[in-house]
Amino acid sequence: MLKNYFKVTLRNLVKNKVSTFINLFGLSIGLSACVLAFLVINFELNYDNFHSKGESIYRVVRDEVSDSGEKRNASTPFPMRSALINDYPELLGVTQVFYPQEYQLQWEEEKWTQNDIIFSDSNFFQVFDFEVVTGNPIASFRKPNTAFITESMAKSHFGGDSPVGKVINFSEIVDVEIAGVLKDAPGNSHLPFSMIVNMESFNDEMVGGFKYDSWGVNIGFAHYVMLPEGMSKADFENQLALLPRKYLKGESAENTHYTLQPLREIHFDKTYAEFNPGYTVDTSYLYVLGFIGLFILLLACINFVNLSTALALRKSREVGVRKVLGATRMQLVYQYLGEAFLLTLLATLVALGV
Repeated sequence: MLKNYFKVTLRNLVKNKVSTFINLFGLSIGLSACVLAFLVINFELNYDNFHSKGESIYRVVRDEVSDSGEKRNASTPFPMRSALINDYPELLGVTQVFYPQEYQLQWEEEKWTQNDIIFSDSNFFQVFDFEVVTGNPIASFRKPNTAFITESMAKSHFGGDSPVGKVINFSEIVDVEIAGVLKDAPGNSHLPFSMIVNMESFNDEMVGGFKYDSWGVNIGFAHYVMLPEGMSKADFENQLALLPRKYLKGESAENTHYTLQPLREIHFDKTYAEFNPGYTVDTSYLYVLGFIGLFILLLACINFVNLSTALALRKSREVGVRKVLGATRMQLVYQYLGEAFLLTLLATLVALGV
């Protein structure tokens, strides 16, 4: 019986080529648009979700109150790393990152400009989960003038050769040795990079001779902390309130406040968007995109039903003949549902291909 249903369904679809094509095309486009919209939404909502300890990771951000109003920034002073480690030993992890910049690199005779280069310390790999291909970043990053590069950078400049052990001149300032290779960071990471350099390699010349290592300077360093189990965001923020009074002077001590920003909210928080190396997105746009995807799918379904209904009127003679030959009502229902199911299946396959 099923074989007969299938044969008749194929014959009907081939017989009505125009209506079959219109139905298939319309439904495929609708499904494609809907699937694409929800893939984008899923991608955005899963920003930074690949970090296994993500729920415990926070970025320390700075709020300043002055006569001109309130200023918020994710850039925090360079000495904060030492202060966090020394003053709050209960923290499970503290890491410092100098956010992505563009530098001139040279290896042998080849020179190129590389963007998305960050500086950090060995704790970076204890806090964040970036997959290592070769090398031991925790051990290697205790040595000055070492770096890890991503697979894509390794392929671009070293081809099939292993880059480990090769020395790159960094902006004609310092030579750094490649200690290992990392998997490329996922696209939905707020911290994109192609190269991560040991923080001990950072010096004044990297920022044009500017003195950056004082509490009164904020030029691009960010600090991330990993809270222990049982400590809430509010609990630690109460402790952070002591930092400005201890290390800052004058009005800055009174007007500066440090708070925590959850890692998984960075991508959606426009408050500090100017400082984020990636980009931020308003969740309301994701709702709009989801609505548009569902609306397009609904239009495609309505179009599909209308065309199927119009075609059903032309099948009245076939229905009459089948009834005369003894077909039951349910057999006719199964036949036409089978046609709709097969057409929908084909449209789904086309949509997935698209």
